[in-house]
Amino acid sequence: MAYSIPILNAVTGPGSYRASSEGGQRVYLAGSMFGPSQPDNDYSYLTATYGPADDTGSWFTAANCEIITAHTYIRCDTGPGTGKDHAWKISVSGRVSAAYAANTNYAPPIVAFYEGPGSSDANTRGAQVVTVHGRNFGTDMSKVTEVKYFGVDEDGDALTEFDARATCSISVAHVQLTCQTVKGAGGDLSWHVEVDTQESESPVTNYLPPVITSINSPDGGASNYGGQAVTITGDYFGPSTTNAINTYGSHFLDYVKYGPTATEYTATSCVITGDATDASGHTEIVCQTAEGVGANLHWR
Repeated sequence: MAYSIPILNAVTGPGSYRASSEGGQRVYLAGSMFGPSQPDNDYSYLTATYGPADDTGSWFTAANCEIITAHTYIRCDTGPGTGKDHAWKISVSGRVSAAYAANTNYAPPIVAFYEGPGSSDANTRGAQVVTVHGRNFGTDMSKVTEVKYFGVDEDGDALTEFDARATCSISVAHVQLTCQTVKGAGGDLSWHVEVDTQESESPVTNYLPPVITSINSPDGGASNYGGQAVTITGDYFGPSTTNAINTYGSHFLDYVKYGPTATEYTATSCVITGDATDASGHTEIVCQTAEGVGANLHWR
């Protein structure tokens, strides 16, 4: 006698797309046959792993996995890693699911700035240290398949490329490479790194992602027919819908979804309103529910 093999059919959450190579970001796994939740929170029998769907590269193990909805919903944190197009598997007491092609990914490496004697007015003979600062370099130098620098012409095409890969090491995990220049010449040279098939990007700025702290409805439980008001409280929702439209010509709220895996239903008529202490927005969204069924619904 044996229990059924677990079935995985969705992977969502901030750790599922452009995750930090350092790990520690939340992912939600949806499916069936995961087993009951444990009152003592002992999930030592539960493992989630992920990696290239073709099994040609390293697989990684998620951390802190726990069943948050019996049989159907698991929450984990990503582990340190690199790469893209990852499939996932779940093991429950040795019963392993089929690989689910979730196509999750870590963020590409980012080259932010350079330091060291080789970073400015470098000797054309080479052999000068350049410290490359950035993010998402990982910990495994074998995954860093390219480190090169070059200038561009007036059309934006690369001029002579200088290959420094053989001189480089990861000097601080995830955030720093130490390399040496090679023989060369020229100015306005930018450095490019490839890690686990992903090419580096230039740094960008960003706002904090939205955080939901509570869901409230003046009508109590939701009607299956939908159309009931619901207030989502949290932070970092952005300016109020009215303010955003008046200032920028459009609002910033893409969607509000909910359901057993926070994907099944899309709330309607959503506006960012702010609250009694901050009418400019940022902390409160008011929506109407859609038609639906179920309990223990998650929101995002």
